Amino acid sequence: MKLTLGEIADRFQLPVKGDPSIEIDGIANLLDAVPGQLAFLFSSSYKRHLPKTAASAVVLQEVDSLDCTIPCLITEQPRLCWARIASLFDPSPPADGMRHASAVVSSDADIGSNVSIGAHAVIEAGASVGADSIIGAGSIVGAHVTLGENCRLYPNSTLYHGVVVGRNAIVHSGAVIGADGFGFEFDAANGVLVKIPQVYTVVVGDDVEAFAAGDPGDGLALAPSADQGANRLELAFGERTIEVHIEGHAVQAQAVANDQLGIQTRRGDSSTLEVVRGLLQHIDQCDHLSSSSVLSSSSIQTKPGPEASS
Repeated sequence: MKLTLGEIADRFQLPVKGDPSIEIDGIANLLDAVPGQLAFLFSSSYKRHLPKTAASAVVLQEVDSLDCTIPCLITEQPRLCWARIASLFDPSPPADGMRHASAVVSSDADIGSNVSIGAHAVIEAGASVGADSIIGAGSIVGAHVTLGENCRLYPNSTLYHGVVVGRNAIVHSGAVIGADGFGFEFDAANGVLVKIPQVYTVVVGDDVEAFAAGDPGDGLALAPSADQGANRLELAFGERTIEVHIEGHAVQAQAVANDQLGIQTRRGDSSTLEVVRGLLQHIDQCDHLSSSSVLSSSSIQTKPGPEASS
């Protein structure tokens, strides 16, 4: 895909310095970029690399543009611009409406327009799949699942029965949403553990990205997501949903009320709660926070929302 620098600027309402007609066919970092690519200067501390770049244009802050000798786009948030502009050059194949011959789709399923269904995928009775979604090879959409428009299930991902997923969601390979997570209760009289069935479903909002547990790797990955298991921590604020993977333990967030943030965890360990406390520094939409645990309880403070100070 080729776009002019001016077209990119118009798309994201960015000021242009230099020739807006130059063509851009990709993005890269400053040192690896070649002609035709757009590079990014995230911090002034890397400004020394600017004269060395072979990029056709660069995205940077106004203060760094004064000495820039090539065309540039101006923004005070170059990393955010990088995320948005990168979507223009995403090589992921779009939905093509094709259904593989080996896919098993119930006659009772409601399949929207232009839905792609890969090899050996299964869509069970009563499921609803929104338009322009992609169901990857080997994925399972359980009975009575509701999957919104423009969703992507990568190969071998699973949505258990009754799960609800909003629009524009991404579920990565190996992720399981809706698995049993209530654990067991000990029957002392008989010396056995009694399983608590998964009598509730999982509801995931719009624009959510779910990983298999442990998938993101080093320590902490922030991603709106909804993997669920017996060891979990839930936090919610307004209409936003965030999941954090910490050492393989999935943390799910889901809105409980517009003015309340609730945290529930079966672990209650201080390291997990410290991560949550760090996350809450970026949340200013709620004025109440409560925390409870099967094993222990902890109090976490967060800053009040704007209405609390008025």
